[in-house]
Amino acid sequence: MNRSPINHSHRKETIFSYYLYLAGKFLAGNLSLEMSNYLSTLNARYFRATHADEKNAVINNLSIISQFNNNTSYSSLDPFIAFSQTVAEFLTMSAGKPDALIESVSVDGEHHIKQQQRGVIYLSAHSGNWELSAAKLVAMGYPLMVIVQPHPNPLINDLFNNTRMKLGIDIYTIGQNPLDLFKHLNSGGHLAVLGDRDFTGHGEAVDILGASAVLPTGYFKLARATNSVIIPSQHLRQSGDLHSQLIFSSPIDICDNDPATEQLCFKHIEDIIASRPECWTVFEPVLKKERLVE
Repeated sequence: MNRSPINHSHRKETIFSYYLYLAGKFLAGNLSLEMSNYLSTLNARYFRATHADEKNAVINNLSIISQFNNNTSYSSLDPFIAFSQTVAEFLTMSAGKPDALIESVSVDGEHHIKQQQRGVIYLSAHSGNWELSAAKLVAMGYPLMVIVQPHPNPLINDLFNNTRMKLGIDIYTIGQNPLDLFKHLNSGGHLAVLGDRDFTGHGEAVDILGASAVLPTGYFKLARATNSVIIPSQHLRQSGDLHSQLIFSSPIDICDNDPATEQLCFKHIEDIIASRPECWTVFEPVLKKERLVE
């Protein structure tokens, strides 16, 4: 699901925010990718310094992941840098310069997609650049729909969605008729889901990363109802390089009332986060130290 990993509900969005995005779009459209990434790093430092709640949430999440990963240390700045880079890349695409970014993404495991003759649900997390991943899939010729949560600022919301539509991405907005999702998958369409955040209030508490977290489960029902397959995916940036990799893993068939297949999906989310905690761009304390099962 393409949603901002930052919860804006507690912070008033103003017209000033919209003009900041427009300024960023102008800069992204007139600067090199290298310069855009440099400026995004400066923005990340500013954002972390001025948003204590988000900083503390990142520290909470990373401290739990550190214990899970044998006390490996992580910098709380890195997720802010990763998210700022994602925004910079999105604004570059919004400015009409998507080609170089899309071409910089190499693909591994596309055969898992090509062998499907039914609906496909891509399962990933807020790691890497989910917007660029969606653009890459469309460029590869796949009929992709993404689920988006409306931005509280309608001007920014339109900026985001207009960019997605120009890239050929179909949009399902939260609150829209759910039958649209079923129709899309039943017709052989593809759907992108980010499975590390529950925005609906109907998620399931799951043991993950040595803690517990509430994760979305609605895509299980979609897969079963439409006989769609779930394909785990992950976008990885290359260290010190503008190139990145989009990886597709072995498909998961969700069997009726079989918790084992659901656990495979939760395990995929855990693996994404544990393998690259510095790239996990979630700015709320979603990991709770109390585990469900000891």
